[in-house]
Amino acid sequence: MLLQRAPLGARGESSGRGVGKAQQFTHAVSWSARLALILALALPCSALAAGPQRLWGVDEDQGELFSIEDYRQIPGVAAGLTSYGPLMFNGQPVGTSVDAFAADPNRIAYMVRNTDLGGTSSPVLFTVDLNNPSNPNVSIVGTIGVVGFAPRDNISGLAFHPRTGDLFAIWRRGFQVDNIVDHLLKIDPSALNSVVDLGPITGLGENVGSGEDLVFDPNGNLYLVDDNDDELYRIDPDNAGILAVVVNNVGSTKMEGLAWDPDNGQLLGTAQSDVFTILDVPPGSFTQLGALSGLTDVEGISFVPLCGDGVVDRDEQCDDGNTEDGDCCSSSCAFESAGSVCDDGDACTQNDTCDGSGRCTGPSLDCNDGNLCTDDACDPATGCTSIPNTDSCDDGDACTTPDT
Repeated sequence: MLLQRAPLGARGESSGRGVGKAQQFTHAVSWSARLALILALALPCSALAAGPQRLWGVDEDQGELFSIEDYRQIPGVAAGLTSYGPLMFNGQPVGTSVDAFAADPNRIAYMVRNTDLGGTSSPVLFTVDLNNPSNPNVSIVGTIGVVGFAPRDNISGLAFHPRTGDLFAIWRRGFQVDNIVDHLLKIDPSALNSVVDLGPITGLGENVGSGEDLVFDPNGNLYLVDDNDDELYRIDPDNAGILAVVVNNVGSTKMEGLAWDPDNGQLLGTAQSDVFTILDVPPGSFTQLGALSGLTDVEGISFVPLCGDGVVDRDEQCDDGNTEDGDCCSSSCAFESAGSVCDDGDACTQNDTCDGSGRCTGPSLDCNDGNLCTDDACDPATGCTSIPNTDSCDDGDACTTPDT
């Protein structure tokens, strides 16, 4: 959400021409300058961003946490690939079989390992703090308690709903076994024994039998990729029904990871060969960017919600593109309290304060200098101005005429 400012009409104008001429006057140049200033202040926060959010992920083969500064530069080195080393638990590498990755607004990444970890039975839900990526030690949440989970089953995707915060997952039943339909799950990390099975992922004559990953867009649309038929589906998060086949045949690349880029409004996928691919939703096409040297089997990716990126994420009341206090949207992306001192950037207002809803407002300056021989106005950059005029007037001296 933008840092909102009072509409032009809400402030009025405090300019005039001296005592006795009380009609409202607005200098044309000053008005246009003021309008330009306020329009500049109203630019979308996302427009201020230099690029997309940092992309995070996990490489299954190496069990390593990594990030990419700007995926649009793939396959070049300008993409900015950073490896933080292997995920660790109790001083030992977590290893392979990390099959899902999703980050919450607090920059905590959730992953699933489909083999036992540290004495915890699979499938194991665990986390790593992306606020301190140089120390990628994981914390075990517990075993995901799926009723009927069999030895050949696994959890192959995770995604947070942007509005409710619910965690969704793909239950891949009978891994590498044909004709078994995957299920959609809803997981409460604080109650892993109360997993909700939303049912088989099927509809429109289609079945998902090899679901790899899933992701929500900001509007709550759920997308899922099946690497068996290389199709991208839109899924009903309430009942697991297939609502649409969005992309048919995703380049035959065995897509394994999905992430939604909030800055550019598009899906990004990773393939078994680590080819990064932009998936256009709509029109249902795709563009392959290429692979990055240093990655071998990217299993999950996520753009991390971050306060100060200009995008209002779940648990944020506002996001004005910075992490500074004193502008009505705090450093933690919450509205600052009503009456807090702020500066709306307009020299034609004074005593600016926050209204408690993200807007900075202040009463207009009174620019009337009481002099009939000046045109009074207000410049939003400098404040009150007084320009001499040649209007008729009366200096009170009968010995002069005509007065101007």
